[in-house]
Amino acid sequence: MHYLTTVDASKFFIQTSNTSEKVKPVLDGAVKVAPLVIGFSEIEWLTLQLRGPVRLVSKEELSLVHEIHYKKHPGAEKCKDDPETVFAEFTPSWWRFTDLTTDPETIIEM
Repeated sequence: MHYLTTVDASKFFIQTSNTSEKVKPVLDGAVKVAPLVIGFSEIEWLTLQLRGPVRLVSKEELSLVHEIHYKKHPGAEKCKDDPETVFAEFTPSWWRFTDLTTDPETIIEM
């Protein structure tokens, strides 16, 4: 799954397939609240957990998203014209950063 953020990380744009479970609830144009987690491995014990509204990017917005997204992920452009490819916009309304490598562990939440 490829994603990008606005400069201030106030929005995430996620490229995925319209058959993906993560976008099925918004295929009809609905806006739903969803979680997003970035990171976590047993090598790097860091996570960013987020929650907020998600919606599909409209056809009118796609050209701007494509321009930015495919500069960051040029290999993903092969899916650009695939009719199953969609972009979801996620806007965090809550987040928590966790660093389990510190003692005590670091947890910052907003």
